Amino acid sequence: MTSTASIGGTLTKTYDGTTAATGATIASGTVLGAVAGDTLAFSNGSLALNYNTSHVSTATTIDDTGTAGFTITSSTPGSLTSDYSFTGPTIAAVTAGVGITAAPLTSTASIGGTLTKTYDGTTAATGATIASGTVLGAVAGDTLAFSNGSLALNYNTSHVSTATTIDDTGTAGFTITSSTPGSLTSDYSFTGPTIAAVTAGVGITTKALTSTASIGGTLTKTYDGTTAATGATIASGTVLGAVAGDTLAFSNGSLALNYNTSHVSTATTIDDTGTAGFTNTSSTPGSLTSDYSFTGPNIAAVTAGVGITAAPLTSTASIGGTLTKTYDGTTAATGATIASGTVLLVFSNGSLALTHNTSHVSTATTIDDTGTLASPSPAAPRAA
Repeated sequence: MTSTASIGGTLTKTYDGTTAATGATIASGTVLGAVAGDTLAFSNGSLALNYNTSHVSTATTIDDTGTAGFTITSSTPGSLTSDYSFTGPTIAAVTAGVGITAAPLTSTASIGGTLTKTYDGTTAATGATIASGTVLGAVAGDTLAFSNGSLALNYNTSHVSTATTIDDTGTAGFTITSSTPGSLTSDYSFTGPTIAAVTAGVGITTKALTSTASIGGTLTKTYDGTTAATGATIASGTVLGAVAGDTLAFSNGSLALNYNTSHVSTATTIDDTGTAGFTNTSSTPGSLTSDYSFTGPNIAAVTAGVGITAAPLTSTASIGGTLTKTYDGTTAATGATIASGTVLLVFSNGSLALTHNTSHVSTATTIDDTGTLASPSPAAPRAA
């Protein structure tokens, strides 16, 4: 007897890690050569249909293995199977329409880790991580692991004042950590997870800045009645701690420099009051001053070379009053006075005395002064 058969059915399947062509069938199996009165049927026997490989990328053919057979479904002469010698068919392998499709994988993941950072001028959420990444849909014998792939976690903004959310960009992936059937990543189609953005506990904290400065300039002045150190300046002001791409400059802010006293005799120190600041003179990352926390410098008071010099005074005066007297035996010009005495502050005669050039009637022709004007009190009101 001879027989014929072909391969039909469903010639594709989803990857399952085996070569079994689970949807394919033996079609059109026939047995030829039965004696009169016998009806014979084709039997698949031990026939199995398999792909040439188990992998999606290389499965191109379905062929058969094993041995076909036959059965006697009815027999008028009472034939036995042993009355026949059966030759199984040569079944042609099929290629048209043959293939294995990738097994679909799904995945889940969330954002965890450290959700805050110190300002660095970037949106990168450097402490945040992809947490609880899982891959679902592996075939029997495979262990799959979630891979971050090109995923990146970023804040919605780089600035301290507006960073409220961390979200992901890029694409996740997976790896095969172990595989009994020898699976390839190309045997799977992977769908990355939809990772929920996080807001709770998210934020960027200010970058701490430090600063240094000293007092320089002219450390002396002429007395002007105030403690203001008008010639002194804030020197060598520097700001430390800027992020890459930022140029920060020291600012005097509300700083003021003053002597410890306004008086010539006791002014020995210049010190600062008020608060310093800083400005951002250029910024590649677009930093804001609110992205920084600034600590003003501890500026050392200066004593060396410090002082207030006396304010110079000039004065004018003339002699007036009664320029004659009755002889009394002295040169004292008792009726004469110092008139029109002016000075920047209140004028005082001090030890001035007015005398005639002689005590005698016949020769007294001149009145002049002797002695010294008094120094005015610094607290005295100024003349108009």
